[in-house]
Order: sequence, then structure tokens, then C-alpha cells
Amino acid sequence: MTLAPESLARFERWALTEGRLSPRTTRKSQTYLLFLEARGFPIAARRIPRVRVLALLAHGRGDENIPPRTLNLWVTQLNRWLRFRRAGWTIPAFRDGHVADVPAPTRAEAQKLWAVEWADPSTTARNRAILALFMDCGIRRQELVDLNLGDVFVGRKGPSVRIRRGKGEEERVPPLTRRTFELVDAYVRVHRKATDARALFTTPSGRVSHGYVGNIVTRTGARAGLPWVSCHKLRHFATDDYLDRGVSVTSVAAVLGHKKVETTMLYRSKSLNAQLAESEVRAANGSRFRPSRTAPAAAGEAAPNGGPMIVPTVDWVRIRADVVPGRVDRSGFADGSADGSPVCTWGA
Repeated sequence: MTLAPESLARFERWALTEGRLSPRTTRKSQTYLLFLEARGFPIAARRIPRVRVLALLAHGRGDENIPPRTLNLWVTQLNRWLRFRRAGWTIPAFRDGHVADVPAPTRAEAQKLWAVEWADPSTTARNRAILALFMDCGIRRQELVDLNLGDVFVGRKGPSVRIRRGKGEEERVPPLTRRTFELVDAYVRVHRKATDARALFTTPSGRVSHGYVGNIVTRTGARAGLPWVSCHKLRHFATDDYLDRGVSVTSVAAVLGHKKVETTMLYRSKSLNAQLAESEVRAANGSRFRPSRTAPAAAGEAAPNGGPMIVPTVDWVRIRADVVPGRVDRSGFADGSADGSPVCTWGA
């Protein structure tokens, strides 16, 4: 059996009402369902066979080596379909040990992106306007794709961008710098191709697509020597730039369209944790293999303040009594030296 258009239409009505999905997410789910059906998932069957669905997922993980992150996207869409069909069972998610590393570009790296030029001046003007919006207000990729003429404007308080269809179909109007507005305005007045009557950013065949914008950013990053740059990493750059300049976390969350301030702080913590870890390790590396400053002092040695050096006494017999032969205890010592003295096994 194949998935009939009537079934997709009923799913759409369910998703927009009982399923509480946005129109964009609903369309994405419909596309995914057609894709999954083409891969052999029996989603159009009168009674969806659980064993068959799980076997196909297991085949994708084991034989095709599809990453768990990708399979979990499939599981999300399949579970929506199962809810719609009232199947009474769901599919568990795959365990994903991958931790996303999302380094935000530095200001120096951002300048390299700005310096990239293309053979066609119109392409350069459009791509720089796109990069400016990404790095200025942290706009999402699909939000940029959906921008229309007039959505970038100068209001009573200055330049802004009107995001009509944000995540969750919510509208917001984040501010822009004068420089970003000038780049977008110059692109519209001189270089924009009128292949779509409403779209702000266009190609020779119409409005830019989700994949087209991603390709612009990755190709720009590759030319700048930053092949890891993506649209979402430019959003992280905007977050760090706002916070570095003293903007409050609540204000940054409002500009980015985050419902929870914790999400904004998660963006920040990824960057700060990496920087802190590197700084601490490098600081420790300078003294790791030097003689310890706390080593026992020689008899009569003076302390730094000029007074007598106090050398702590250690009851090695008591320590050795607490150590299981050949094992490391909490003190870090083990029994196994040739002369019967304790042996430090840290790092062994």
C-alpha cells in the first residue's frame, strides 16, 4: 500500500489541531513520511507492524551505519504518525553519545568571512547581506529564507528586521546595526534579482531555499579557511558578541527568539567551558613536571618569610597499613616498592 493524499491531508488537519504542530513543522513531517515510505517503512498499512518497523531501523543502524542522530529524526516522525494513527505504541530513541561541538567564530574569523568576494558583484552583495544578518541578530536559517521585501526597515528607534514566522510561528523584531541595514539596502536597490515579487533574497530562479543559504555559508567558510562554519555557528557568534558587549541574557534571549533564558546560557556555556578548560590546562602544564614546592625541606632551611621551616611529619606505617598490596587507595599510594616505602601511582 502507498500513502494516499487523503491520508496526508487528514494528518495535516490532526497535526495543526490535536498535534499542536506549526504549519512549517507539519509540512516537514509530511515530506519525511513520504521519504520513510520510499525506504520501505509500512506506514500506510492498516495495522502498522511494529516488528517490521524496528527491523528496518536496526538495519539502518547496523548494516547501513546511519548515525543515531539521523535515526532519531526518523523516530520522531514515525512516532508522530503512530500518534495520529492511534497505534498504541511508540519507538524508543537511539542512544546518541555524540556531543555537539559548536565553536563560535571569533571576531578575527568573522573578518575573514567578510573579506570573501565572488566573481559576480551581485552575488558578493547578496552573500554579504546574508552574513550580516546572521552575525548581527542571530537570525535562524529558515527565518532568513522567509524574509520579504520591507521586512528590513528603519523604525522610530533605528534599523530592525521583522521576523514574521519564527520558531513556533512567533513574530519578533530584533534591532540591527546601521552597517547591516546599509548592506541589505544596497543589495535590494542595486543587485537584487526580481525573480520573486516578495522574497528579500533571491536567485536567478526565485526565492533562496533552506539548502541554498546553507551552501552560501559553507562555501564562504571554505574560501575563508573556515570549513566548519555553518548558519547555526554564526548564530552562536551573535550570541557571544551580544554578551561580550554587555547585553543582558534576558535581552539576548528575546532577540534570538528563545523562550527560556537557559537556552541562551547553554549557547554561552559551551564556548566558555572550552575556553576555561584550555586556560586551566595550559596554566597547569607550566608546573606539572617541575620540582614540587611542597617537598620536605632540608634541616635548617629557612621559610620564605625568614622563619624556621616547618616540615610536616608523615606516619608512613599507618598509611601503609591502610593500603591493599598492589592497589591504589584514596591517598594515591600503593605497596610495591623495592625498599618497602610507599610508591605514588598517580598517572600510572
